[in-house]
Amino acid sequence: MNTLTALQWRYAVKTFSSQRLTEQQIALLIESTRLAPSAFGLQPLRLIVISDQQLKEKLLPYSYGQEKVVQCSHLFIFAHYVGDRQTLVNNYFTQYCRGNNTEAHQILSYQQQVSQFVNSMDNAAFDKWSSEQAYIALGTLLTAAAFNQIDSCPMTGFEQQKYDDILALKDSNYKTTVICPVGLRAKNDKYANYAKIRNSLEQFAEMR
Repeated sequence: MNTLTALQWRYAVKTFSSQRLTEQQIALLIESTRLAPSAFGLQPLRLIVISDQQLKEKLLPYSYGQEKVVQCSHLFIFAHYVGDRQTLVNNYFTQYCRGNNTEAHQILSYQQQVSQFVNSMDNAAFDKWSSEQAYIALGTLLTAAAFNQIDSCPMTGFEQQKYDDILALKDSNYKTTVICPVGLRAKNDKYANYAKIRNSLEQFAEMR
């Protein structure tokens, strides 16, 4: 399946079948999401993958009754980082030095630039910036799923605070950002046959 065929094939599934994805399929989606780009490579986010049916049932009342939260094979939850910023930067550059066989003093100037940027934001700006990185990763998940004919449905319709409480995120330095049920579409999901409506190429893109 090429890129355009995969993106034409995907849609926001409304009804999932009861069929479970394999461990290999889930591992592929997780690894694809892990490899998503992020600002400076810092990855200020965490991915929580829920297969436990009872836990999904607990989340349903705080998902505006959207049954796909419990119907899906797995529920992918993206949480963005709201903890100590310098710790985020330091942890990344420790890994960077180890992975690239580099001494810390060789990249100290760059580390200071990143640290200055991250610490220059107020709490609201940092929260927004951090959550934006989760959406970049979500886009990678959706594309990887489509390439492998795995269905998905990105969702922002849920009660963030309740999710954080149920998932015990309050003391973890993370907050729920966006969720995405994944699985296989039900045969009776009428939306699978709907035309994909997008702005025309002329309306959408401008060449300069």
